[in-house]
Amino acid sequence: MKRVRCSQAFLKLNFELGLGFLDKVVTMDETCVSFFTPESKRGSSQWLPKGSNPPQKFKRQESRKKQMVLSFFDNCGVIFQHYLPMRTSVTAAVFKVS
Repeated sequence: MKRVRCSQAFLKLNFELGLGFLDKVVTMDETCVSFFTPESKRGSSQWLPKGSNPPQKFKRQESRKKQMVLSFFDNCGVIFQHYLPMRTSVTAAVFKVS
């Protein structure tokens, strides 16, 4: 419900102040980026001589390393990205330091 009220307030301000108001709005999104990118079957395929055995494929263990990325946007796109140190969660203290 809070988002609806905020959206209505933004629309009201936009109507009162003109179309340029929304050009000044900056939003933020946080996402977790994984360091593991698996290779597709097609990407790992290779030509082999007729009758030869294919190379043995080992099962890879997915890395648990992830990093939090904060992205800030305006109406033109990304304006700033901040990569948090490993094992850091987004809190008010992090925003003060950033």
